[in-house]
Amino acid sequence: MDRMRSLILYDSKYGATEKMASILGMVVGQCCVKKVVDFTVEDKSYDYYILGSPIYSGKITNQMIEFLRQHYEWLRTKKVFFYVVDLEGASGDKYLHPIRLLLGTALKLSRSLGGYLQINGLDAKDYEDIQAFCDYIGLPFQNMNYYDLKTVVDFGLDVKALMLEMAEKLDEKIVWRLCESFIKLHNTCVLCTGHDELVRATPIEYSYYKKKLYFMSEGGVKFANLFMNAHVSVAIFDPFTTWETLAGMQISGQIEMVPYKCDEFYDILKQRNISQKEYDEMKTALHVFKLNMEQIEFLNSSFKEYGGSASQVLKLTK
Repeated sequence: MDRMRSLILYDSKYGATEKMASILGMVVGQCCVKKVVDFTVEDKSYDYYILGSPIYSGKITNQMIEFLRQHYEWLRTKKVFFYVVDLEGASGDKYLHPIRLLLGTALKLSRSLGGYLQINGLDAKDYEDIQAFCDYIGLPFQNMNYYDLKTVVDFGLDVKALMLEMAEKLDEKIVWRLCESFIKLHNTCVLCTGHDELVRATPIEYSYYKKKLYFMSEGGVKFANLFMNAHVSVAIFDPFTTWETLAGMQISGQIEMVPYKCDEFYDILKQRNISQKEYDEMKTALHVFKLNMEQIEFLNSSFKEYGGSASQVLKLTK
């Protein structure tokens, strides 16, 4: 298995920045998460670096400052993301200005994330320093909670999206050809639907016809989701054998119902070896619907043989 691609380095004293590092590691994926003081020369082989630090007395921590002082020239050759944890909301972005100046174009994304303050948990020095800092910037010295899970997750998603954009891309025609071959090689997928708190993951057979996935069903709870939310995700994959032979794709798009007894409807029946006469004689109605594909995310170890990243994203025109 290839070495994990991303390293998250954080400093944290009371747990907020560490908690966010853990969440980001899960959202971004293929990550190693460790304290910045545990960084070693062996950690210089990752493709991406996510750095996180709380703000104390108006600056990032001494440990993170020392790490940047020692390694900023090397970091400027890498792809870096940075987040700070503070109690000032959007105005906390000002703490990132020195980082942006230091790392230049190596810094691909930076963001201020809201933290929390529990006064009773502070040690004596931090109690005194943070009280003085709050007085200086005009914040009340009291328990505060600006932590927002969605903001952390959104940052992770934005980081992940940028990583995918920066990955070594293959020619789109090659990716499409390999995607189409993989789709044709299979006939069963997992169809994921949802609205509000109702979610379903339905194993279902599909037909690939005129560059669309077609499904046939007698009905079920998934249709409640489809009527309320046509956006779906479909997973097609090979059974896992080894890390060197991974192959699976996620297709996102929108579902469209196929009108009953139209030419398209009967074409799909024919794909399933069901004649029009057989359908008309059925006691239970069959419903046909199709997926208009908008994006394919394809993880395939064989992409490396073509000189690209194992993960390829193909955006499809509507």
